[in-house]
Amino acid sequence: AGSGATLGNFVNSTSGAGWDFSAAISRASDDVQTDVFYGYNGSVHQMFTRDTQTDIQDMGYASTLDAIDFAPANGWSPTGTVELIPGHCYVVWTRDDHYAKFRVTSLTNSLVVFDWAYQTAAGNGELRARPAAGDEGALRPIAWLR
Repeated sequence: AGSGATLGNFVNSTSGAGWDFSAAISRASDDVQTDVFYGYNGSVHQMFTRDTQTDIQDMGYASTLDAIDFAPANGWSPTGTVELIPGHCYVVWTRDDHYAKFRVTSLTNSLVVFDWAYQTAAGNGELRARPAAGDEGALRPIAWLR
């Protein structure tokens, strides 16, 4: 997991417009390792999936990224795009069967800033650390959430 990730608008430059959840780095929007990329066309801020094997959906407003704790079974965007709105959380299902989430913290015409988390176990839709037995209310760090 991380905070303050920044992507530029791919309309201006493909470099640094995409995000690779597995490596936790920005990439070019057309890089084969890119999962999603940011774009603003003059009227709509959007996040795009790089290919048709990656899914995305808007989970709505949440005060923190931790509000989203599990990937949904359905409701994925049929176009592979979502409109970005500050404070909204989004879930991504990557082409290699991993889930990720991000929350937009800042948005301008030239960049988006977001917090994110990535599930390293393939096929596991859990997106939040669970309390250890006897540790009600406390989150324990676990390896898959980096």
